[in-house]
Amino acid sequence: PAVPATQEAAAKQPVAFGRVVADKVMLRCWPSAVAMPPVYEDPLAKDQVVALGRSENGFRSVIVPLGPLGYVSKRFAEASADGRVKTKGTKVSFRFKPRSTEPPVAQLEDGTTLHVVGEQDDWYQVRVPGIEAWVAEAEVQAVDATDGAAAKAYEEWRGRQLGEVQARLDAIAAKAAREAKDAQDIAQVRQVAEAFQAEMRK
Repeated sequence: PAVPATQEAAAKQPVAFGRVVADKVMLRCWPSAVAMPPVYEDPLAKDQVVALGRSENGFRSVIVPLGPLGYVSKRFAEASADGRVKTKGTKVSFRFKPRSTEPPVAQLEDGTTLHVVGEQDDWYQVRVPGIEAWVAEAEVQAVDATDGAAAKAYEEWRGRQLGEVQARLDAIAAKAAREAKDAQDIAQVRQVAEAFQAEMRK
């Protein structure tokens, strides 16, 4: 049976929020205590509000609104004319660096929507909701569940991330509009030139 919209919305709402208490926190790809853990490129600043997930090995899973910044090879993605991008193929690798030698953090299903924020050579720099990121338990502190300011701060963060994605789509649309206008101008100039030449031949 279909989940009622209200239930669905509630299910999407994070159950708990936390506040970053360290000065600069790198988001780890896994709950691992190795000296130089693989990390995502977008660190968290002190007082950043995050949604909290499960605990494991002294680490806490944090949920970034659209997911942490990672990379997907352009070979395994397809873009529509308006710039929207989806994965192409089964078990498409989501990596923390734009290198195929790095181990994948997650494998994405065919047709997964990629929130693209940039491009680097043969890679899309993307966010994918649901990809886990980890911080040490000591780096984040749970906040009161009734703290409305935390929920508001989290929504504002989500808005900023969506804005980054939309800015790229807007730039693609603007470029397409400019190219269409240029093509139209060229066609008009050619038409005038042809009409002028026809007159000269008379």
